[in-house]
Parts: sequence; structure tokens; C-alpha cells
Amino acid sequence: MSCWVRQLCYCCTNQNSIVESRQKYRITEIVVNDIRKEIIAFANCNGGKLYIGVQDDGTVVGLDDPDSVALQISNMVRDAIKPDLTMFLHYETLEEDGKKVVAVSIQRGTERPYYIAKKGLRPEGVYVRQGYSSVLATDSAIRQMIKETDGDHFEEMRSLNQELTFEAAQKEFELRDIEFGSQQMQTLKMIDKEGIYSNLGLLLSDQCVHTIKVAVFQGKDQEVFKDRIEFVSVEGLVPGMELEDIMVGLSVCRNQNLANVFYRLKLIEAYGTGMRKIIKAYKTQEAQPVIESTKNAFKIILPNINMESEEKKILSEQITLNKQLEEKTEKLQNRESEILEYIKMNGEITRGDAEELLGTSASTTLRILKKMVEDGILLKQGKARNAKYILNS
Repeated sequence: MSCWVRQLCYCCTNQNSIVESRQKYRITEIVVNDIRKEIIAFANCNGGKLYIGVQDDGTVVGLDDPDSVALQISNMVRDAIKPDLTMFLHYETLEEDGKKVVAVSIQRGTERPYYIAKKGLRPEGVYVRQGYSSVLATDSAIRQMIKETDGDHFEEMRSLNQELTFEAAQKEFELRDIEFGSQQMQTLKMIDKEGIYSNLGLLLSDQCVHTIKVAVFQGKDQEVFKDRIEFVSVEGLVPGMELEDIMVGLSVCRNQNLANVFYRLKLIEAYGTGMRKIIKAYKTQEAQPVIESTKNAFKIILPNINMESEEKKILSEQITLNKQLEEKTEKLQNRESEILEYIKMNGEITRGDAEELLGTSASTTLRILKKMVEDGILLKQGKARNAKYILNS
């Protein structure tokens, strides 16, 4: 059986005039695909009508079984187009020149963008009206439709990527003995009742493209940097929030649904307590957190308390070593002074005399005398035990 389609549609512009364009279809798989594309384009824009049973030149051919044709299109819409569009289509059998045709009225849908189920919510599956034609939508056009339908809240918008897996998330839920099936995902708002993933689902999926960048430095600046940890969040604070609000414990979640998931996973304890806990933790410390906020970023710097303690320990050890060195130097100088006074009175000194004078061991005494010789203070005469030391005048 052959039949024909005559389109009478409202274009995707804001024009009020009705534009007529005519195309010939056969009710085959190819024709169904073409009709599907037109229905999606109308539903994504300002609606329109398809007349089935009219020739390309406007001649009414008619349909032998209009009810069967309407049912075929209805089944196709239900099975091949997402989200569900059936409530926005109306079928009517008309008679022209004694022949029957089917008029399919398509309203602008409320859950745009609509797309071919097999191709997903991607440009190759989404159509819009452009002039007299139905064309593939661009990424920006799809995002704009999502924004108009779902609002500005990122995590609640439908994800452009609908081919998601959750192996990593599954392990985290299993680790905490929490069920993680389709019902739980719907409760967490990762997926809707029609099986369409939200951006929250994307954020928790294995396909998430968003990352947290971490850099480790080994000093106190951004070339070498180990005395603190810095957190920077782009876009600044949630609109309406001020830095003073955060300091008194006021909390507003930017991504409420994501926070709910973290709460269920016991990764966060409660809302609004983090800043107060940080301030309390540093209460007795010399170094304090630094918090900076601009229109485009929020930054918090947490000093490394362990680093501070380590530095204090090293400084204390160095002071002790310096003190010990000073004491040794002073003691050595005193011993050298005693030897010099002895030589001035007796003209010379032997190692044995020096041992008795200083009360030190033979090796220590010899080391002192050797140093005084090396420093040019004394002259050594003779060898071994018979050696004598005099002033180097």
C-alpha cells in the first residue's frame, strides 16, 4: 500500500504565518524514520501537522485503513522517541474528495529535547525545524532546550551522555553495605522514571569528564610548597552568600543532590559544620587558616601544623647544638689559656705537665696541644714523650 504525506507546520521561528512544504513518503521503514524525524523536530520547536494520504502535488490519494496507519505511527512514537511524546500527539481521520487521510497534530513538548531513542540525547538523535526543513540540532541548541526545560540547576539537567556505567560508584556503595540499583539511583535523582540520566548521574559515572586537580610542592611557594594545603573553588560562593555567612556556620549547597549522595556514603557528617570545625582545630595554633573570596573563586589555605611543629623541632635542635658548640669552644679556650699561663711561668710545658694541669686524658691533652701548634700559638720541640712546647714568639 502506498500513501503520501503533506506537511502543514509552524516553523521554529517566531513567525505567525503558516508555512506549507510538501514531501512524498511511503509507509515503509524509511518513511517511518522520516516521519519520526519530523515529529521530533515539531515537538522540539513550535509544533506542526503531518497529513498522511496526500500526494506531493497536493492530490488526495487517501488511505485504505487510516486507523491502522495512525496506530503504526502511535506505536513508533511510543517506542522510538524519548522522552514520552504520546500525550502531545493527536490523530484525526479527515475526508477530502471522498477519500480518507490522517492528520497528525504535534504540539510543542514540555520535556524537550526529544530524540531518537536508539541514538540517545546527542546531536545525531535530536532534530529541530529550520525554515521548511527538519535538521539535526547542534550541541548548543540541545543544551539550551535542556536549560529551558530543566532549569539552571546543573545536577538536575539531563546528561548529554546517556551511555553511562557506574563500576566505581558501585564499589563505594558496596564498601558501605548500601544498595545501589535502579530504584536507589532514581531516589538519589541520578536517573528519572524513564531511565534518562541526569548530570548528577554523569558526575558519579565512570564517564565523568570533570576532574579535581591536585599539585604537591616541596616548599613555601608555588615552585616548592609543603607548609600548607590550598583549596580553590571556581565560580565563587553560591549567589546570595557572603564570606561572613560562612564564618558563622551558614551553609547552602550548590549541588544538593550530590551532597545527599555523599551524606549517604558517610563522606560528610552534616551541613554547615565544616568551617567551624576548621576554626576550632586551629584555635591553639600560631598559624591560622586564610580564607579569600572573589566573584569568580573561593579559596581556603590550611597551614600544615605538622610542618610547623617539625620546623620548631629542627630550630630547637639547632639551638641546642649551637649552645653545645659554644660551651665546647669556651672550655677549649679556657684550657688553652691555662696552658699559656703555665708556659709563661715555666718557659715550657710537656704533655705530662699539661695532663696534670688540665686533668684530661692523654689523647685529649695531645689534641689540645696539637691544635695550638696548628694555630701558630705554640712550637713543638723534640719528639714523642720528650717533646716540649714553648710559645711561638
